[in-house]
Amino acid sequence: METLAGAAWLPAALASLVSALVHSSTLVIAEVYLLLNSIYRWERNLNMILKNIVLSTLSQLEVMIFKTLLFMCGGAVINRVKDYQDIRIIGG
Repeated sequence: METLAGAAWLPAALASLVSALVHSSTLVIAEVYLLLNSIYRWERNLNMILKNIVLSTLSQLEVMIFKTLLFMCGGAVINRVKDYQDIRIIGG
């Protein structure tokens, strides 16, 4: 009789174990869904951010090319006047 009375906790423990398994599997499924959903949203937002960066970079491309040409022309002038960088000597 004592073993039957001692085993009275077993159905409650099994019920809580099954409940815990159901809850944990539900939480795992919810976490996977949220993770995949947030990855999709992050990728969409990342594409928008990269597009904005590319457009802003392209708008500055003309300025960057102009500065590059200025430095190249300056280097050509310095090379042409025998490596003098003093504007007073270059100007004659």
